[in-house]
Amino acid sequence: MSERTGACVSVEIRDRIAHLRLDRPEAANTMNLPFGRDFLNAATVAAQSDVRVILLSGAGRHFCFGGDLKSMVSSERDLGDYLVELTANLHAGIAHLARAAAPVIAAVNGTAAGAGLGLVLCADLAIAARGAKFTPAYTGVGLTPDAGCTYWLPRAVGAKRAMEWLLTNRVLDAD
Repeated sequence: MSERTGACVSVEIRDRIAHLRLDRPEAANTMNLPFGRDFLNAATVAAQSDVRVILLSGAGRHFCFGGDLKSMVSSERDLGDYLVELTANLHAGIAHLARAAAPVIAAVNGTAAGAGLGLVLCADLAIAARGAKFTPAYTGVGLTPDAGCTYWLPRAVGAKRAMEWLLTNRVLDAD
């Protein structure tokens, strides 16, 4: 068994399963700069390990609410620089998962919104709890979709449905 734990995202490997866990339950597993760095580190370890499967889950009541808007606004850094660093780490981590030899399974509890939805979409398989909810959320906060949403979503549901969902932010349930 090996484990690499960041404060925000951890990966534990046991029985040839990489357990990659988003671990900011007090903030609905939202993504801030430390999260982005930890996610890239954990995804790299998981993808480069000799495992049969990578299990992606969120600690607490929600899978991931997406970007931590409070940390973005309250950061002393330039917002543009903040977003560039966060999305660079996030996208690099997603690329590692997408190229991993092992399949990625997203175990979705609670809500997957914004970039959290992108994490679900990059997985090979998503298993949702009965109470799971999915929403793009981007246009509701004036942001453009990231975390691979504009790449993965049209491939999953078709271009027209993807466009409609991204523009309306409709909430979908597990069914």
